[in-house]
Amino acid sequence: MDPNINTNHYIFVVTSHHRILGAGAQGGTRIPDGHFRKLAPSRRLERHRAGQDAAGAGDPGGDALRRCVKRNPQGPFQVLARRRLFPHTVIHEPIPESDCEKFQACFFPGVIDIVTTPSGGAKTCVVKNPRNDSVSRQVLRPPEFEGKVTLGRVRSYFIFNVESMGRCPPQEIPLEACNALLANTKSVRASLKLQMDVML
Repeated sequence: MDPNINTNHYIFVVTSHHRILGAGAQGGTRIPDGHFRKLAPSRRLERHRAGQDAAGAGDPGGDALRRCVKRNPQGPFQVLARRRLFPHTVIHEPIPESDCEKFQACFFPGVIDIVTTPSGGAKTCVVKNPRNDSVSRQVLRPPEFEGKVTLGRVRSYFIFNVESMGRCPPQEIPLEACNALLANTKSVRASLKLQMDVML
């Protein structure tokens, strides 16, 4: 592993890293090599930290084999949505200047920033971009940081990541989903009101 790579960096496996091999009648001369193409070459499939082995089985030079099966026509997997709660990091005490770099290295790059205090000119740490935080417990391990930081998540703040391979762009899918939810809510309210009128 490259020593210059931060262990908190993520390495993404995308569709362009895969090579499609025909199985059975799909191989050989019936389907020439390179006939298949990825619809979205940059689509992320996996996420690993630096040093992790995607192939598994302790063989860093091996290949990860994945089998593709014929999908159910009633389940067109065209939309992929992931959600997570917004990270919330609170620094209770000023971090000493001698520990600032160590404290910053415990978080994902860009989350913690080292700034100079306006009063004494000393350096300290502040939370710059909590959105990128992975809420790793690495900062809780060093004894010098005990009680100085709290890791959590905002329970009412969701971060959504929507991918779409269909005709609807991902920017429109959340709005359409909200409109469908509102329409269903109005339908349920109207049905309940009708039942209450009948009972009266």
